[in-house]
Amino acid sequence: MDILNIKKPIIVDNVLHINDNMNILEYIFTNGKFTIGINNPRPKARLKKALYDEVQHAGFSIISKSEKDIINPFDDPLNLYAFVIANQISKNLNFKYKQMERVNYNYYCREQCATSHTDCEHDNRISILYNFHSTDGGTEILGEQYQDIAGQAKVFKSSWLHNSWPTVKDKGRVNLNIKLII
Repeated sequence: MDILNIKKPIIVDNVLHINDNMNILEYIFTNGKFTIGINNPRPKARLKKALYDEVQHAGFSIISKSEKDIINPFDDPLNLYAFVIANQISKNLNFKYKQMERVNYNYYCREQCATSHTDCEHDNRISILYNFHSTDGGTEILGEQYQDIAGQAKVFKSSWLHNSWPTVKDKGRVNLNIKLII
C-alpha cells in the first residue's frame, strides 16, 4: 500500500488484545509521569499557560519519545508497546516506515479535548491514533468523527487537521499518538 497517498483515514481493528490494552493502562496510571497538555499555541511558559492564561487544558500527556530522542524500544515499556502497535499496523496495511519519530500517550478527563491541530507539516509522516478502551469521546479527522473503540487505530497523514472531542458520560479517555517517518 502506498500509505502516503491515502485520501481518508484508515481504520485498523483489533490491533492488540484487550488484556494488553489493560496492562498498558495499568502501567500508565501506576508509573506514568504526565504533564499538562495545553491547546494551541504550544506554550513556552507552561505553568503560566496552565494556570493563568485563558488557554484550555488539553488533558495530560506522557511523551515517551519526542522528535529529538533516539531510543531503544526496550528501555521503556511504553515505547516497546508503541513499536509493537506500529509494527502490527505496518504489517496489516503492508507499508514500511523508516523511523518512529514520536510516541505520545494522552489522557483526557471528562470535558477535556485537544483543539484542531496537525502533528507535522512534512508530507512523509503518518500518524497513528490508538485507543486502549472504548469511550463516548473520540477523534475528528478531516471533519469526520471516529468514536473511541478499544483496540482500534486510526491511521492518517500527520499533516491532516484533527482534534479530539471529550467524553460526556465516561470519566476519561486514553489514547496513543505515534508519528512515523515513511
